[in-house]
Amino acid sequence: MAETKGRTGRRDWCHDSLEAGGVVLAVGFGSRARHAAGMQLETGGRFTVRLSEHDEHQASFQVELATPAGQWSTQASVVTDTGNVRWSTWAGGGEPPEWLCLYARAALRTAWRQHREQGWPRRLTRWRDMPKQTRAREGDLDE
Repeated sequence: MAETKGRTGRRDWCHDSLEAGGVVLAVGFGSRARHAAGMQLETGGRFTVRLSEHDEHQASFQVELATPAGQWSTQASVVTDTGNVRWSTWAGGGEPPEWLCLYARAALRTAWRQHREQGWPRRLTRWRDMPKQTRAREGDLDE
């Protein structure tokens, strides 16, 4: 693990890499990792859910979705007793893709099922490929 210190002397960046057959995998933390997270997607979609607050009745999350076609954000809440996910109005120009919303909802439901043993996650970020049926409807298949 390589570590460098910024001008303030605190750890600003940590980089682990593994080279295998010419492929380098890297994991970063700090300002460079935040920059990489904001990069434009070429395919598929990414969702990030961040815990805003929680109590015995519900957990609230800030939700961000991104695809090559656009970015959307909203608030979501998960009811503690039932696991129901409720969405607020989406910001970002129109409605986000339904397939990416379904993936984000599934991640929130998984967090709900695990919250009693593990607590609510502070953040979840996932990339998912567009389902084949959706690509076929949008004419994106190379067949």
